[in-house]
Amino acid sequence: DLGVIRGPVDAVAGVEMLLAESDEFAAVLPAQHPLAGRRRLRLDALRDEPFVMYSSTAVPGLRAVAMQVCREAGFAPRIGQEATQVQTVVSLVASGLGVALVPAVASAYANDRVRFLPLMGVDTAGRIGLSVVLRTDGVPVPARRLCDTLVSRDPAAQRRRSRPEGR
Repeated sequence: DLGVIRGPVDAVAGVEMLLAESDEFAAVLPAQHPLAGRRRLRLDALRDEPFVMYSSTAVPGLRAVAMQVCREAGFAPRIGQEATQVQTVVSLVASGLGVALVPAVASAYANDRVRFLPLMGVDTAGRIGLSVVLRTDGVPVPARRLCDTLVSRDPAAQRRRSRPEGR
C-alpha cells in the first residue's frame, strides 16, 4: 500500500510520489586520500579519480543525477566500479576502489576509513531525496495517514494527526 524510496525515479502510472526528505550529494573519499583532509571540496578536483558509481540498470535515477552533476563540474567521471546501494558504494570507497557521490545523509555510515566532504561549486540541493510512494486508487486510510505524517514538515500537524480523532 505504501513504500519509501530514494529518488529520483521516473514517474509510473497509477503511483503517486511525494517528497518526504530532500537531500544533496556529498563526496566520499578513502580516509587516506590526499584530498580527504579538506573541509569542503570542489567536485572538479576529483576529475582524474576512479568513481564508484550507481548501477545504470538498478539505480538509473541516482546514477543520472550523479553523472549530470559531474558534467556540470566540467568532466565525465571514469567509472571503476558499480553498486546498487549507497552503503555498498561507501564500503567500496572505504576499500580504496575509488571516490563517489552519495546522498549527504549517508554520512551516518561514516567510519574511520572514509571521509564525507560537502561539495562546493555545484548545486545539488533538492535533486535527490526520499519519497513516499503509494497507489493512486484505493489507498487504505491508515496508509494515507502514514503518508501524510511522513511528508509533513509541520511538527504541530504531526502531533495533531497522532492523536485519536475526537480528542
